[in-house]
Amino acid sequence: MQPKQTRITEGFDYFLKQNELGKTDSKNINQLLLMMDENGYIDKQTILEKIFAKAADANANYRNFIKRILDAIGRLIEDSEADSKEKRILNSIEVNTLKANKMRKAQLQLKVGYFPTDIQPLKNWQYDDENFESNTAKDATQSIDESTIKVFISYNKKNERDVQKFKRLFDEKMKLINDKKVITWTMKQLLPGSKFDEQIQENLNKSDLCLGALSQHFLKSEYILKKEMPHFLERNALFLFGLDKRIDGKESSIEGFFRKVSQESDKDNANILQQQVCS
Repeated sequence: MQPKQTRITEGFDYFLKQNELGKTDSKNINQLLLMMDENGYIDKQTILEKIFAKAADANANYRNFIKRILDAIGRLIEDSEADSKEKRILNSIEVNTLKANKMRKAQLQLKVGYFPTDIQPLKNWQYDDENFESNTAKDATQSIDESTIKVFISYNKKNERDVQKFKRLFDEKMKLINDKKVITWTMKQLLPGSKFDEQIQENLNKSDLCLGALSQHFLKSEYILKKEMPHFLERNALFLFGLDKRIDGKESSIEGFFRKVSQESDKDNANILQQQVCS
């Protein structure tokens, strides 16, 4: 591998290990690293065909993907200590979209201007030695988090404060399940610039189980009822817990929620749901 190509791979390896991007975007970056030439260039059309071929609007997906990368780098720069090596690395990372002209096709350019030889990035949740070799672009089709269990917390946004308190307690008490590291996801981790529904569905699809935070607002949510509950019920991976003691049964009730679930799903799923309410 050429020196410039090595520095680009090392820089993006460091960026990925900060765990600021989701699994799908991380895989796609790995694929870009495999596709780039020695100077970090990739033809845009190649990216559209190899990464976004199945997308309804490949160009829109491409633009949103680039924006998520740049936003993630920006957040990490903002959180880094002033004048640190980490900040210098992140500031030197570039993702440039180049328009077609008479001399070239439309391209994407990856650049890393600075990467010191003595820096050792912290090991990341999602990237252990088995799944992500240091400074090496892995095959983007391979799973990167088989050693973790991802928990999706389903709740109404109006209960955000209580849910975050629960999440902190859960993260403290349930660091491992069956010797696997537990990672929890809530809507507080939604990223600006992309449709919230798409982000929720992406995290829902890659989660192993769901904890439903019962409250008055939860029971009245059509989104939870129609888009979140069926997914986990079909996999028998849903557990409900009481978040709000103020459920009075007037505006909404657990029994009424079960009836709605029965209408949206089959009766067996509704029975499973009733059995999985945690006190």
